[in-house]
Amino acid sequence: MTSYKVLICDFDGTLADTRASVAICVRRTLEELCGASAALGDGEIEAVLARGATLRGTFEQFIGQLVSGQSVTVDACVARYRQHYAAEGLRWTTLFPGVRASLAYARSVGVKLAIVSNKGEAALQAALKHFDLSGYFDLVLGEQPDLPPKPAPDLFEQRILPFFASANRAEMLFVGDTSADLLFARNCGIDACWVTYGHGKPDACRALKPRYEIETFQALEGCFPARSQRKTSPPSIITDWPVM
Repeated sequence: MTSYKVLICDFDGTLADTRASVAICVRRTLEELCGASAALGDGEIEAVLARGATLRGTFEQFIGQLVSGQSVTVDACVARYRQHYAAEGLRWTTLFPGVRASLAYARSVGVKLAIVSNKGEAALQAALKHFDLSGYFDLVLGEQPDLPPKPAPDLFEQRILPFFASANRAEMLFVGDTSADLLFARNCGIDACWVTYGHGKPDACRALKPRYEIETFQALEGCFPARSQRKTSPPSIITDWPVM
């Protein structure tokens, strides 16, 4: 197994369980602006989360699906959602087990850490501060107004590669939970690790042949250099797919 020097993480569904917070804020936004909450099933919200859609993409789909003859804009929905999320979204958000300890371990063995998320920058920074995770990361990138979101590789080429100039692509690993995350890694030419506990649909994610598949975030420690006093080896729950 490769020992990586840079770990790039998604946030929603990878580091934190945000299912409830996103669903509640989406429903409240649509109810207030569209009167459409009752027509939106849990499965429809989950399907959008599974694709790793942006916030704008989420409301573009729901407005087209639920709203007819109303002058409701995507911009209005995004703004109202962000008001709700900023006010109370973190009430329903939790870190997945082992995240903090594994990030600390990665730092202790010299691994550089970054976050790349389609989440709004302000919401992402607020979540990291809330969970006291900001200090673990060398680079944090939420939604960038001048660059397309994942799975487009622009953010990687223009922000990440210059920042981690001493590392090459073979020394970088992206960990995420959706097909958009795995496509992002493929488009960037770096290895991908799929976390099975997040939002992604198993068939769609496995079809993209990520290099690794893990059931817990702690399993990533097998991809890092080992401290002399804490030898680590690849856990059995990591699936090392053949490189395509």
